[in-house]
Amino acid sequence: MPSTMPTPIQYADLSDAFEFASATVPFGPFEQAAFIALDSGKVVYRSEAHDDVLPPDLDDRGRYLPVPTRQDLSLGSRLAFLFTERFLPQDHETVHDYFTEHGAYARFKELLLLRGLLEAWYDFEASETRQALRAWAEEQGLQVR
Repeated sequence: MPSTMPTPIQYADLSDAFEFASATVPFGPFEQAAFIALDSGKVVYRSEAHDDVLPPDLDDRGRYLPVPTRQDLSLGSRLAFLFTERFLPQDHETVHDYFTEHGAYARFKELLLLRGLLEAWYDFEASETRQALRAWAEEQGLQVR
């Protein structure tokens, strides 16, 4: 039975697990996921690409918490629109049009490069991801260090 104390986890471990889980969405070659052991904060990785020995009770949500993906935390096109709203309001329509077709992020990043905002985008994306991941962890009873 899990403890009522918050499960401690290092932010770097949580971030790595998040990136791993997100790698399959939507273009990863293998299905993969990451889970946090609620008794220890240890991350368990599951991937079709590896035949690792996994805990037999990995599907027990009282013991293991699935790590969300970028899509689970709405960190896809929503972030691009938010960034555009704050830093490129004049390009709102253009960016909206990009995201109606395949290859949107490549075109979005080309626009950012043209406007001299690519590094600002990467900083913004990292900050928003960090905030969303920490908020999710807190909601789940994790203590991020």
